[in-house]
Amino acid sequence: MFNSTVLELAIGLCFTFASISLIASSLNEALASALKLRANTLLDGVKALLNDHRFDGLARDVYNHGLVNPRSPGEAQTEHELVHRPSYIEPRHFAIALVESIQGTGAGLKELGQALDEIENKQIRQLLRGMYDRAAGRADLMQTELANWFNSGMDRVSGAYKRRS
Repeated sequence: MFNSTVLELAIGLCFTFASISLIASSLNEALASALKLRANTLLDGVKALLNDHRFDGLARDVYNHGLVNPRSPGEAQTEHELVHRPSYIEPRHFAIALVESIQGTGAGLKELGQALDEIENKQIRQLLRGMYDRAAGRADLMQTELANWFNSGMDRVSGAYKRRS
């Protein structure tokens, strides 16, 4: 076609490589979807972020929240009872769900300060208390701080997922 064996060989190798890489990517995606790797990795990441490895505290409450897991009835007591696990959580929704899980719905930011003092995990209590103090009574700043913290934690989870796949 091009009257050059080398050029035709190079084009053939490029198409062969492209075809094999598409097949490998499709198989990898199908396997990840079948094993729910994204959802499980996200759950592990949220549990690690909130220091709730047994899934009996904040992570469970956040996952039972309608903004984080709208397809679930919100009554899971263990991670095995989570019927639908989201594979993505909007950072703003995570922030709202976390605040409402800590203080209850309908309460103001002042009540959040008191509820933060009751968190058992010292590291999470100190972290959230620092965010609360920096927000200085502004709910929008508190949500932004929480969303940024969630994003940085999920960047690490994303890197771990990419290495695994």
